[in-house]
Amino acid sequence: ILRLHYSELISWLNIALEAARKLGLIAAEGTHLGNLGNVYSGLGQVDKAIEYFCQALLIDQNIDNKQGTCAILGNLGIAYRKLGKYHEAFEYSKQALEIAREIGETKLEGNHLIGLGNLYFAIRQYEPSVQHFKQALMVYRNIGDTRGEGNCLGCLGPVYAEIGQLTQAIDVITQAKEISREL
Repeated sequence: ILRLHYSELISWLNIALEAARKLGLIAAEGTHLGNLGNVYSGLGQVDKAIEYFCQALLIDQNIDNKQGTCAILGNLGIAYRKLGKYHEAFEYSKQALEIAREIGETKLEGNHLIGLGNLYFAIRQYEPSVQHFKQALMVYRNIGDTRGEGNCLGCLGPVYAEIGQLTQAIDVITQAKEISREL
């Protein structure tokens, strides 16, 4: 499914969404709505993505799907960040992090810490950005998630560069590059 062109993927997801609705598979309906949101976000149609994410969020909340709710809240945070609507982005991202911690989804916790680090970086609040990235780095290292660790190090480098800590920036970017090569 990842190899499909966006237009084909949208077609397949709409067929799957319609089937889930006809069969009364509410959880699957939420999943397909979220996936459509991700596709439209990837296409840069962020407003349309938000519409799908909001529909998926309502379903996940109604069926008490905490993991789905957590993921969709994170996606909404990213979408609003893309639009430059940082207040909304922070609200959704903080809710996602809270739920990830509540349900013990450590990898999602790391992902949402990175999201918040990126948000702080976007608004030029570098110290909170560094702190969130460092927390995420600890999470990924504790669970042995090398891919997450590399991603986090790659995000941390530009923050260090921006605040003039060039030695640290070079160090973490070099680590990220080594991890990327290993993977």
